[in-house]
Amino acid sequence: MRAGLASIGPELPPIDQPLGALTAVTLHSLLKYAPHRHVYRRHEENAIPADVVVVDEVSMVSVDQMAALMRALGPQARLILLGDRDQLPSVEAGAVLGQLVGDAMEPSLSDEVRGRIERWLPEVRLESTSTESMRDTVVVLRTNHRSEAGIRETAAAINRQDTTVIERLKPMPANVDRAAWESAETAGGCWWWPQTLATANEIRGQVHAWAAHVYEEPIAGGPTFLELVRERMPDGDAGQEWLACVFRCLDRARLLTLVREGPWGCGPINEAMAAWLRSQSPKEDSDWLPGTPVLVTRNDRVRGLSNGDVGVTVMSGDNRPRIAFARHGGFVILSPESLPSHELGFALTVHKSQGSEFQQALVVLPPAAGRRLLTKELLYTAITRAKTLAIVSATADAFGAAVSRRIVRESGMVF
Repeated sequence: MRAGLASIGPELPPIDQPLGALTAVTLHSLLKYAPHRHVYRRHEENAIPADVVVVDEVSMVSVDQMAALMRALGPQARLILLGDRDQLPSVEAGAVLGQLVGDAMEPSLSDEVRGRIERWLPEVRLESTSTESMRDTVVVLRTNHRSEAGIRETAAAINRQDTTVIERLKPMPANVDRAAWESAETAGGCWWWPQTLATANEIRGQVHAWAAHVYEEPIAGGPTFLELVRERMPDGDAGQEWLACVFRCLDRARLLTLVREGPWGCGPINEAMAAWLRSQSPKEDSDWLPGTPVLVTRNDRVRGLSNGDVGVTVMSGDNRPRIAFARHGGFVILSPESLPSHELGFALTVHKSQGSEFQQALVVLPPAAGRRLLTKELLYTAITRAKTLAIVSATADAFGAAVSRRIVRESGMVF
């Protein structure tokens, strides 16, 4: 939330300043979920003490969680739901946002509400509609301020299930070199990196080529990621500035997978990336190589870490490995021994990446063996994590299979 506010400008407008004092929490924390008993301590008799509750990334909320939230709202509370109905639905049962705001639904605003919005936000022009369903409750934001135009166009084609979209993507060459990477970064948009052999060796070669570019090439003339992490973390304010630069390099790009296992899964790809990093650091004999990303897989309230947080391994001034996590206005530094449940974080599954954004994303799709899991929602979610450049590594058949299939779920909600 604070990162979004910071993007508005160095000084927030008066109307937005109270938001800077708020701290976002997970839905489980808000509802005081007790996992060992599978109960929510917030409910009708112990309501959430808030006048307004704002839930972001609602596409990830299951039917069970949404029902618990509705029960826990006070009688005067206002609920604001934010999300993208075209993204992947929740891992658990249901597709709440997809059914609340269906494909055919258009916003319908009364004259009173339309006039009020246009007085508050004179730069906004609202379309006039005649739909009565859920009047004055739905607003569709149609302008994407995150992704480059080529990514937006490809995402729209995927949502239309236009299987010819692959013919319009720029292809990455089989033997990609520095000039090819520079061309892709300069042009931006969405590119296709063909898997012509669909073998484990081919995908490892692509992953190694991508890693060499992301971790060994500088950003805007500055140091490379590997050059930075080979240094020891400075003390004081200099250390904070150094860590900010490390995380800018780390967030330059992320590798996303559909599955966890097999040659095209995040598990083996993470191991391949770790082996590549070790080959670039022959003098290091520690199990914790500088530059290794770490993905937290379980919430830890004591340390302030959440499932999905990504940290990076750095060396302290006394040459000991430490794991740094970006936090509001600073960083948290932990020893490897104090980490909660975790795994390597070079590659993430698309499900884990929901809610995140990166400058670039390499999306790896499995060939025919993983076809039953390929859907347009998965591909759309993956490429829209990228701001400037999305590269899809896939066979033509797998790409077409993903675009042509959609997830169909029923949440049992009736309006």
